[in-house]
Amino acid sequence: MLVSLNKNMWLWKWVYETVDPDNSVYEYLLSAYAKTRPSEIRNKMVERLVDKGYTVKITSGQDVIIAMSEEEFTFLKLKYQ
Repeated sequence: MLVSLNKNMWLWKWVYETVDPDNSVYEYLLSAYAKTRPSEIRNKMVERLVDKGYTVKITSGQDVIIAMSEEEFTFLKLKYQ
């Protein structure tokens, strides 16, 4: 199943806990660049999700689409919503 982060904003909590639990990526981007764009943070998070084995795509509208099983989506929705 394909899941949109723009349509499931609660899923960002899972993304941050999964790919950046200690905020190291976020802190690095903020300290390295005085004006970090949201797209840079999004791209770094997508890279980390791919490293964890997820299939991810960024659409032209800057939405992040993640492929995951229906069971995983249901579990995450119950946990984070």
